[in-house]
Amino acid sequence: MAGRVEETFDVLIISQIEGSPGTTKDQHNSASLRRARKSKALFSMSIGNYSINQFCNRLNQFNIAYVGDFEEWLNRTEEMEVELFGKILRRWQACRPNRMRRSENDPKRQNIHPFLEDLLLASKEHISTLESFSVEDPNSYNDRNIKAIKYLWTIFSNLSYQGHARNGAAGLVGISKAVLLLTDGRVGPAFDTNVKQAIGLYPKNEDEWILALKFVTEDITIFKTNNKITSLQEIVSERYQNHHSGRIYDMAVWPMTKQK
Repeated sequence: MAGRVEETFDVLIISQIEGSPGTTKDQHNSASLRRARKSKALFSMSIGNYSINQFCNRLNQFNIAYVGDFEEWLNRTEEMEVELFGKILRRWQACRPNRMRRSENDPKRQNIHPFLEDLLLASKEHISTLESFSVEDPNSYNDRNIKAIKYLWTIFSNLSYQGHARNGAAGLVGISKAVLLLTDGRVGPAFDTNVKQAIGLYPKNEDEWILALKFVTEDITIFKTNNKITSLQEIVSERYQNHHSGRIYDMAVWPMTKQK
């Protein structure tokens, strides 16, 4: 029975990526583009007009607790990855108000298959595909990377399993936070309420998520051009030198919090 459920999970991922009967890819992308263009009118170049000092000041005042979470993640071992993945996402309230899945051996687990380790295993190939992805680089949006991001959307829509929102499925907040972690900050920012309000974009599906990431790339490009730099890593402190651009941007657009 367990094997049959696992097979059904894999088939579900493939079928959702390939598309639903009766809806052409062009129709789907056209609808997404119309919504994204409406959102783009609100796009305020969140960092585009910042000076380097303003940008670094925002990083310095990012919530220190979340800095610690991400540093703990970057220093993880393979043995602790599943447990830490779940722990950090629950701290970040990734699936609120829905209930997030746990690992099979978690004593607090109430969900059936798929477990957290199943989602991570299903995502492994696509995370590997994105190892060279950079949200700073417009050339990162090639067909291979875009397909990987879409697969990750489908996989991590299963991050939650019960709740009133989306019939229990995870939404953009949970999915983008999971992908931000698993790509070590390459694919970012995480589109929680703070980030969406800051940049004026409210993606509703995987196509709009990719378009929003492209708008972030445009914002970073404007910032780099205005400040005559070639990379965000040029200006961040030593503490953030091992953070990829998606995570750095994520911190820069969050509301500032005074650090103790």
